[in-house]
Amino acid sequence: MSQPLSDKSPAWGRLLNTEQLRRYMGEVSEGQLQGWIKEGVIPPPIEKIPSRKKYWDRLAVDESIDQLSGKANHRKGGSIGEKYNDAR
Repeated sequence: MSQPLSDKSPAWGRLLNTEQLRRYMGEVSEGQLQGWIKEGVIPPPIEKIPSRKKYWDRLAVDESIDQLSGKANHRKGGSIGEKYNDAR
């Protein structure tokens, strides 16, 4: 008998590096991920973490997808990516 899908999913941490984020978003390509960041579909990586790797806040990514899908309450303003860019 196969396990339920939730049992096969990795335990995602709060911070995701580029490869983890690509898997989390559904195995998207590097180019597609960069395009979504540029278009404000998802927020850019957190810049204040001292590391050579880029990290994203998984909850912020979830919020941006919730807004796109209409799952989140409608809020005034632009996309979550625009809000993160404006905050920098």
